[in-house]
Amino acid sequence: MSEYLYNNYTSTTQRDEDSPSTIVDELRECEYDKLGRLTETNISDNVSNSISNTVYTYDKVGNRVKEVKDGKTTFYYIILDGKRYLNVNIEKFLSDLEDEMNNY
Repeated sequence: MSEYLYNNYTSTTQRDEDSPSTIVDELRECEYDKLGRLTETNISDNVSNSISNTVYTYDKVGNRVKEVKDGKTTFYYIILDGKRYLNVNIEKFLSDLEDEMNNY
C-alpha cells in the first residue's frame, strides 16, 4: 500500500505502510513556494543508501530558469521570446565539448 502525505504546498512525501517494520525503498520530499511552484526536492533512496537534492530557481515572471542537482547546475532554461524556452543540459554540453576538443 502506498500513502501520499501533503502539507500545504511545503512538502509531499510517499511511503509504503505494509507493516510497522517495513523499510521504505524511497522517500521523496518536495518543497513549494507561495505560488505553488516546485522549489526543491530531496530523494532518500534506502536501497542504494543515497540522498539526492535538486533546487529549482524561477525568474520574476515565474519561468523556471535553473536546476541544480546535488550542488551541480544541470539545466539552464533560456527564455527565447517570452513564449518558448530552450532547455540546456549543462552536463551533456560539457561532455560534448570535451569530446570535440579531444578530437583536435
